[in-house]
Amino acid sequence: MPTKQELIFAQRFPFSNKAKNIIKKEKFLLEDVSEQINERAKILLLNSFKKKTYFLNEISASTELMLNEIYAFPVAKILLSEIRSIDLNRKFALTFSFNTFKFLGKEKNNETLFELFDDFGVKYSLSDKNGFLVSIDLMNFLSLPFFKDLKLVNQNISKGKVFLTKNDAMRFISALVYNKIFLSLPLETKNIPKSFKENAKQLKQDLFSLKKTLPEFRFSGNLKTDVFPPCMSFLHEKLSSGSKLPHIANFDLACFLINGRITQEDFLKLYSRASNFKENMVLYHFKNIKGIKEKPRYSSPSCDKVVEHGLCLRNDSCSGIKSPLGYYIRNLKSIKKAGIKQTETK
Repeated sequence: MPTKQELIFAQRFPFSNKAKNIIKKEKFLLEDVSEQINERAKILLLNSFKKKTYFLNEISASTELMLNEIYAFPVAKILLSEIRSIDLNRKFALTFSFNTFKFLGKEKNNETLFELFDDFGVKYSLSDKNGFLVSIDLMNFLSLPFFKDLKLVNQNISKGKVFLTKNDAMRFISALVYNKIFLSLPLETKNIPKSFKENAKQLKQDLFSLKKTLPEFRFSGNLKTDVFPPCMSFLHEKLSSGSKLPHIANFDLACFLINGRITQEDFLKLYSRASNFKENMVLYHFKNIKGIKEKPRYSSPSCDKVVEHGLCLRNDSCSGIKSPLGYYIRNLKSIKKAGIKQTETK
């Protein structure tokens, strides 16, 4: 039987090799999946769909409950694979990526961070360079599938090594988590028990019904959410779905929106969807960021700041971009230019 600490680690990071080893040692079989495990898997997927964070009370949790949480992860992946939604796959991977970042941020020491480095097989060395936690061999860093997301030009490189602060290391691991989960989907489901297919079908219907109860947020002004950069698009979706954002994420999103010329009415309407909405506080922050002059008092965050805050979701579309607002303006110009060309050809 695994120890309490092993169970806590595996429950927090069910994508890890340690979690897989526990599942293997406990001889977990799909044919033996209980209703409780199915329910936990369903909750995992529904929370991912709604971009809600879920944490188990590990102190009071029994061994059985902890094991059920661990088993729920592969069950959820099987259900996901039957549903076959790339968007839900992405949200599922992002949920665990963000959860990992949050868990690591709460750690007073770096033991768990180092455990995850080891679990992923990343070779690292403790850094003797002031302000940096670890260093990774440059070639090892470049071999990872997400290195473009971390933008090598923003890294501190010396003598063939990439030096990472603790925050950088947390982002590094979180990016690994996202890629490991997302790239593992969909699974082969040809020989899964019939009950899984039935559960997936019902869950798909539940998700469709849930989507209808969460009407898409639309700005009444000129802001176009479909050309938002990945980082701000994710925060906007999370907030508009009713989730509570961390303070720094709220601030970055608010600065981006206000510099993008969001109206006060739309700003209030968007933030009213948050579970902790207080109109007077939201209005205060809007006016504080906007200021009394034509140009907002606080500028939109740079990409470096978004990276520093652990909110970067850079992909190939971000190439050459230095700020989320720059991404948005560039895409707006492209749309307008395309519109002019279409008009000219008519």
